[in-house]
Amino acid sequence: MIVLTKFQYTEKSPKQPEVTLLEARELCGAATGRNGGQLRPHVYSRYPKWSARCGRDVAMYLIRHELAHLSAFKELAEEEGITEEVCLKFGETFDAAMTEEAWVRLKGALEAMRKDHGEDNDIVKLCNLIEDPREAEEFSQIKGELGVITHPAGQMSVPLFHVASNTPDKFSDGHTNLCMRFYASFSRKVT
Repeated sequence: MIVLTKFQYTEKSPKQPEVTLLEARELCGAATGRNGGQLRPHVYSRYPKWSARCGRDVAMYLIRHELAHLSAFKELAEEEGITEEVCLKFGETFDAAMTEEAWVRLKGALEAMRKDHGEDNDIVKLCNLIEDPREAEEFSQIKGELGVITHPAGQMSVPLFHVASNTPDKFSDGHTNLCMRFYASFSRKVT
């Protein structure tokens, strides 16, 4: 989140931090572009770990903080007038469990959050549990999965984003490289 933090400091503070991104080849090409443009907050999956370490209220605070990144990216793209150029979209993503161990872990994380905060909690309501394997398979188009949990996410097109970051004539508003200000990584693998 260095990138979004830099934007917020730049836009909302007279003091401007210095940010350095190191990349072996080109910015947004390898490590800084690895996740394919996913904006994927941990809406439920890290709840057990965070609540065990910090308590249930702090765990929800951290989840709210991650969810706030979706609206922050939306606000940033709208302020910069680049929503269409970077193909910024919001919707749902899903975690698909392919093993019993993964399903127990994923479902257990959501159930722990539900138990601690109730079915009517606004964040709990954002997560949808698909427990029937046939329904889960039909939803995700992944054969052999045991279940799915959906939750909010976003995405931007990295190839267009990368092209936009290399066209200073189009985005020459005195800010740092567009890619540096805008890109962040939120990916995880569930097996």
